Amino acid sequence: MFSLNVSKSISDTDDSPTHVIQTKIPYAYFGIFDGHAGCGAALMAVNQLHIHIMEKLQGIRDLLAHESDEELAMAEELAEAVVSSVTIDSLVIGTLEEAFFEMDEQIRREKVTYRIDGGCAALVALFLGKRLYVANAGDCRAIVAHKGKVIALSRDFTPETERQRLQLLAYQRPQLLGNEFGRLEFQQRARKKHIGQQLLYRDRHMTGWAYKTVTEEDTRKFPIINGEGKKARLLDTIGTTRGFGDHDLKVSFCSLPIKPFLTPQPEVSSNNSLHFALKSLENSNQYVIIKA
Repeated sequence: MFSLNVSKSISDTDDSPTHVIQTKIPYAYFGIFDGHAGCGAALMAVNQLHIHIMEKLQGIRDLLAHESDEELAMAEELAEAVVSSVTIDSLVIGTLEEAFFEMDEQIRREKVTYRIDGGCAALVALFLGKRLYVANAGDCRAIVAHKGKVIALSRDFTPETERQRLQLLAYQRPQLLGNEFGRLEFQQRARKKHIGQQLLYRDRHMTGWAYKTVTEEDTRKFPIINGEGKKARLLDTIGTTRGFGDHDLKVSFCSLPIKPFLTPQPEVSSNNSLHFALKSLENSNQYVIIKA
């Protein structure tokens, strides 16, 4: 258990002297890092991610001292703000997002000097005061177990769940696919016998399926996403699309870099977004949060 030490100035009336009081904001951090292709990135995250998060929290500690979003909006630091939607949750979410990106950049920078192999999915639970934040980048999971009931606190990031993001990136930067892969996903593998015929397909802008007339180019390329469920693979190589590391990961048969499609950006769930999941537990301390 750690705490943020905050000095807060208060006065009873406009004419009374200002008093400075010291407050502590307790916080606890738990993380799980699932490594692949080596343990280097996971070990680096185990030893360093909490440091990035603590440094970022120290930077906003005075803002976190405010007990509500309404009180925060009146803070002197935000007096000249042009954006009025800053909340306590958004400050902590931004802190976690920035810390995840800095962690991945540290791995990229230091692997030049040290051996930091592989990559890892990352899942963090941060208890800050009376608030809970769950930050997930990858396919680890956090759940609440309560009286035989299981409530999900995170969702997986796989080639399937991130299909549209991956296809959009491939559309914007087609050079990332080389000459071996195609952006479109067909309901079945497009082969030469299908040229001129219609097959069901999906693209970056589609959540459903539509028909497309198959061209010769469609049959010459592997799909950017192959397989489904736990067998889904990005560029026929990796089954998760977020996390740390993998800076040197390449497609085995063509040496195409995969890192441009991967991101350390976490999805952060806060008290507000977890409200419905945790509502039934408000009056109970007999529950457990499991991460795996």
